[in-house]
Amino acid sequence: MKRFILPLFSILTLSLTSVNAFAQSNAMEGKVTHSKSSKVAAVIEFPYSVEEVQQAIKNMMAEKGQKPDKSKEFLVFRNATLQSHANELHDLHFKVEKKGRKDKNASLVYLVVGRPSENIALRTESDRHKLEEGKELLNSILPYVEKHHLNVQINTQSTGLDKMKKSLKGLESGQLDNEKKLKQLQDKIAKNKQDQEKLRAEITREEEVLNAMKGRQTN
Repeated sequence: MKRFILPLFSILTLSLTSVNAFAQSNAMEGKVTHSKSSKVAAVIEFPYSVEEVQQAIKNMMAEKGQKPDKSKEFLVFRNATLQSHANELHDLHFKVEKKGRKDKNASLVYLVVGRPSENIALRTESDRHKLEEGKELLNSILPYVEKHHLNVQINTQSTGLDKMKKSLKGLESGQLDNEKKLKQLQDKIAKNKQDQEKLRAEITREEEVLNAMKGRQTN
């Protein structure tokens, strides 16, 4: 079995290590390209793939009853609140991308907080609307990312374990078949030996008869 599967306690250990390593990674101010121009955005790094982080964001926003629109490589959640206790609505523009070519499991998340129905493409490069609140929202994503990542690992572990169990059943079934075939072969070998002994005895008797006949011939 070439596939290596981590025990569940190892998965939990790795996940907790990731939490400790990145819990202090706070969102910062950065720049993101939107509609061929640079926009001020909150940005944070996570040590997971783009797909996992995107799904974690969707899970977080789903708890708020939000579904995303896809627009120019951005996940857009329209008329959403930035904080659970706030009533003011905003359009949240998330972009998740690989940190670099060599960092397949590291992602950068950008967030541009838009005013309701605002055309972000027309925003000036210096517009910092709700930047601090956007940072706070990005910081709150971490538990969702860790939870989703752990679920992915558990599913991978479970799938691998199921495959191993299926392979074991196949081997056990094969062993039973081989043992049955071996028993049949051993029975055939034993019968063959018995047949040989019987035939040798018959040959001996027939030779004795033949020799007796030849002896009468010379008298």
